[in-house]
Amino acid sequence: TVLHLVMYISTVCHDYLMRTGTDYKEVELCDRLSMLCDNYMKSREKLYEIKANEVKNMTFNLLRRANLVTETQEQ
Repeated sequence: TVLHLVMYISTVCHDYLMRTGTDYKEVELCDRLSMLCDNYMKSREKLYEIKANEVKNMTFNLLRRANLVTETQEQ
């Protein structure tokens, strides 16, 4: 995916800048890019989790309304 490519480029960039003794600000830029990608992926995962739970809940509610699911009684 594009995100993996950006992460790879960021890592290669960071390694190159560290080996060549480049200015700290440029290295920090690569680190920030990596952090942005990581945050983006975490947000996508959370959004997917929320959507999956919503579909699960909607399906359960539809089955319950159609009387295809019975509630169990606690003892």
